[in-house]
Amino acid sequence: MDSNTPTFTLLENVVIIGTDHSQTFSYFRTPIKTSRFAWHISRADYILSETTESISLWQGFSNFESYAERNYPQKVVGIEDKFSGDKRLELFRGYDFSGDIFNLYESLKYIQVAIASLMKTGKTFYHHSWEKDRLILGKVIYNSINQTPKANKKQKRSMKQFGNTLIKILGCIDNPSDFDSIRDYLNSYQESVRDYEIFFPESKRLCQELSGRKVIIVGDDHVEAIRRSLVGEKMERPDNWAEYFEYIPEKIKLKITKLEKIVSSIIKNK
Repeated sequence: MDSNTPTFTLLENVVIIGTDHSQTFSYFRTPIKTSRFAWHISRADYILSETTESISLWQGFSNFESYAERNYPQKVVGIEDKFSGDKRLELFRGYDFSGDIFNLYESLKYIQVAIASLMKTGKTFYHHSWEKDRLILGKVIYNSINQTPKANKKQKRSMKQFGNTLIKILGCIDNPSDFDSIRDYLNSYQESVRDYEIFFPESKRLCQELSGRKVIIVGDDHVEAIRRSLVGEKMERPDNWAEYFEYIPEKIKLKITKLEKIVSSIIKNK
């Protein structure tokens, strides 16, 4: 995706930059766009990112968001920061999106980061057997947990339980195409809710409250919702989860339901 992002949408006193979170900030790979990115954030009075949690999650990729956070920490404001943890879960429950489905989505997100980190090292994922790939992923997940700095015993125990959850989920997915489909359907729904409930209102509020030049750095899928907000266009409320779920192919619906039950069982038996 290096050839397509970052993208730049120029508005009055605001630049919206769409990125691929796994794309490395590199003058060598994308010299023109990387230089343009660096120029815009150097001139900004404020840099609005998705959330500081997102920066941390993709930190190992030295991506565009983490570059901004490292070099201009005093400028960075997280658009989603006040919607973290239980507050975000409550927001999704307003769409009949259960806690188990929410936790499943969060788990798949971490698995995707593990896949991206392996591909970054030059490994061709899905090229060998899915069984072997799952074992490799399991090792990456455990290594990531064991190497987490500054974690106390309670935090490490919680992280180990989360790692076990990820591995059990992987063990129930039969092939990579199913993994991609499940993740994509859940991700698409999550993004539509985040766009409507968070990015659309919060980007407008922050841009009105913060003076001077603003640069907004988000995943490229969120650019349009933010643009609409800042130019005064409207946005329709997403369907509830049950309504969206009806349009998912039956095969994937069954797998999502199965994984939802697995996540529910793991959480209840903690």
